[in-house]
Amino acid sequence: MRYEAVGKPLGGAKKYRWKSSGLTLEDLDELNLKEKYQFVKKNNIWKKPNYEELVASGLPIRVAYYMKKIRDSLPAQPTFPYNASADEIEKICKDYTSFVTFFKEETMKLHNDYDAERFYPDVVSPKYIEPLGYYHYVKVKDEAEGFFPNKLLRALQIGRWETIDYEIKKKQFCYSDKQILLSQYEVLPYSKKDSIFEKMENGNQCMKIKRFGGTRYFYPKGDFADEKNWKDDTFFILQGRTFIANNFEHYRDCEQYIIDHAPDKQGTKRASKTSKKKRFVPPQLEHVVRNGVSYRQGKNISSMELKDTFQFGGNDYGNSVPQYERKEVTNLGYDALMDLSRVLQIDPTNIGFEGELQLGFATSGNGGKNAASAHYDAMNVEINLTRENGAGNLAHEWGHALDDYIGKKLGFFLKGRTFASEFSYSEKCPKSLKNLMEKMKYKKVEKDGETYTAKTDFFENSKILFGRFVLQTHTTFKKAVESIGKTLITGNINDEVYQKTQAKREEKAGCRREKTYLYLVHF
Repeated sequence: MRYEAVGKPLGGAKKYRWKSSGLTLEDLDELNLKEKYQFVKKNNIWKKPNYEELVASGLPIRVAYYMKKIRDSLPAQPTFPYNASADEIEKICKDYTSFVTFFKEETMKLHNDYDAERFYPDVVSPKYIEPLGYYHYVKVKDEAEGFFPNKLLRALQIGRWETIDYEIKKKQFCYSDKQILLSQYEVLPYSKKDSIFEKMENGNQCMKIKRFGGTRYFYPKGDFADEKNWKDDTFFILQGRTFIANNFEHYRDCEQYIIDHAPDKQGTKRASKTSKKKRFVPPQLEHVVRNGVSYRQGKNISSMELKDTFQFGGNDYGNSVPQYERKEVTNLGYDALMDLSRVLQIDPTNIGFEGELQLGFATSGNGGKNAASAHYDAMNVEINLTRENGAGNLAHEWGHALDDYIGKKLGFFLKGRTFASEFSYSEKCPKSLKNLMEKMKYKKVEKDGETYTAKTDFFENSKILFGRFVLQTHTTFKKAVESIGKTLITGNINDEVYQKTQAKREEKAGCRREKTYLYLVHF
C-alpha cells in the first residue's frame, strides 16, 4: 500500500506554491481576502532573477546590478491601515501588484548602459513622478503613494558608473570562482625608478612606490626586503600587506600563479563508505506503543481512509517522508483523531469541518533550531505536523483550527486574523461567546468572606472546554455556529467538564502524555 496525497492540494505545501511566472493581477481574482493578505508580496510577484545567468547570456554586469538595486529597493509587501476594510485591502493589493509588475516587466527590457541611464527619466518619471517646480524636489503620484520609498528613488538615478563599478567589486556581484579568488590578492607593477628602499629606525625595511601622484608604503620581510631580489619592470603579488611572490614579467603570469598556488579549500576528501546506508527511523517512532482503545484492530489505515473517516478536504505528506514512515504517522494520526472525537463526544466526520480542514505531515514549514513542532495555517485551513517533532501536537493545532473556523463563520476579520477567541471585545461577538470566554479565563474565589475574581488555569482547560461547549449538543459545526447565541451556558460548565476530562485522562491510557500524535489537554 502506497501513501500519497489525496483530496484537494494543500495550499500551504511548498511544492504547490508559485514557482516560475509569479503572481499576476489575474491570479488575484482566484484568491480570497486572507490569501491576498498573505501572498501579495514582492517575492511572489517578482521572483528573484538569476543574475548570474543573465550576465552569462550577455547582459552587461552593470545593468544586471542596476536591476538588482531596483528590485531590492521595492517594498517587500504593501502596508494596510489598522482598520482597513475588505474593499480597501482589495484595492491596495491590486495597486501594489500593478506597481511591482511594472518594474518587473520594464527592467527586463534593459539591454545596455544607455537603456539603464534613460530608464528613470524616460520610463519611470512620466508614470509615477510629478516635479514640484523648484530645485530637484519631486512628488510621487497618487497611484504609487505608499509604494515608492526614497530608497527606490535613489536607486533609479545613476550618477556615475564608477560608483556602480565600485559597489560591484565590493560586493563581488556575479563574480565567478576565479574572480572571487583573484579579488583576495593585489597585483602591482614594480620599477626601480619609482621605488625606494629605506631602513627605518627600528631596523625594518620600508619600500616606497610612487603611484598616481602619491606614494604607497610597504614593509617587506625576508627575501622581499632585499632590493637585490627585485627585477626592474616586473609585477608582484600582495595579499593584504603580505608579500606573496615577485618578479613576474606579465600580469597574467601573476593570475596563473595565484590560481596554481591558492590553498585548497575543499579539505580532505570524503571518506569512502565502508558500510551500506541504514534506513533512518525517527527517534519518536522507535518506541511508540499504543495503550489506548484499539480502533484499527491491527489494520493499516490508507490515506483515503484517513481523509474519508474524518472528512478532511485533503491530506498529504512532505517529499522528505518515506513510505514506511508515512504508514506509521497515518496510523498514529488516525488513532489520535479517534481519541479526540471520543473525548469531545462528537462524530469523527465532524473533525474535518465538513471538508474545509486539511492535514499535512511535514508538507510545509522549515526545520532547524527553534522551529515549530507543528502549526495551524489559518490562510489555507491546514494543520501541518513536522516530521520529527509533530508528536503530541495534533489536538493542540485542532483547537486553533476550531477557534479559527468559528471566527470565520461569525465574520471576524482584522489584519488577517480570524480567530474567534481574539474578538471577545467585538460588538459582533455573541453575548454567549463573551460569557464563555470569561468563564474560561476567570473564576470566582472566596476568601475571608469576600468574593474575588481570579484567573483560571487557561492553558489547561480553555480550548477543550471551548470545543465541548460548542459541540456537545450539536452534530454539525454549521448548526453549532448558527445557534451559538442560543446555547445555554450553565454556571458550573467550567468545573464540571474539566473534572470529567481529567477523570477520563487519568482513567484511559490513550490519554496519557506519551509520544503519540495527541495530547488531549494542554491546548
